[in-house]
Amino acid sequence: GVLAGRLACDEATSEALRALDGLGLYAAPLDPGMRGGGRFVFHAAALASALADALRRALPAALLEGLSHVNPVFRCSRFEPDDARFRWHQDTPYSDPARGHVSRYTLLIYLTGGHGDPALELEGGVRLPTIEPFTWVIFEQRLAHEGAPYVDGRKVFLRSDLVYAAPPASLSR
Repeated sequence: GVLAGRLACDEATSEALRALDGLGLYAAPLDPGMRGGGRFVFHAAALASALADALRRALPAALLEGLSHVNPVFRCSRFEPDDARFRWHQDTPYSDPARGHVSRYTLLIYLTGGHGDPALELEGGVRLPTIEPFTWVIFEQRLAHEGAPYVDGRKVFLRSDLVYAAPPASLSR
């Protein structure tokens, strides 16, 4: 239920992604007991489309079955070394019954690299103490996970979802 790899993109794209951190859009968490750092949400259809194309070439067939798109709504999170960790949680799936869409997997893209205690841990024993810049991680949204700030610098990552076509009956719960 967990896959990881490195995002290969040209210099202009990597610079544009890194520049998100300097936009001054971060807000403090609404639930500071659950997480530290800051976050902002943005819509980027072109980024979602490019990621979907790349993932269609890279992911195993089982994850591609029924894949509709990458959610164009992204959350950009930033943690400084002294921020509180992001406590154990599960990501809330995206659901659009009118379109017959539901998300099943979370997509994380780490724009910065560093070391944490661990930087990311997922239910089932997956621990990533070190993350390289432009590492992507995909995991099932039913998996609880938590992350610690990097001890050696700023942690910045994007989160989105892999959205799948779903039978309407499965969305009416």
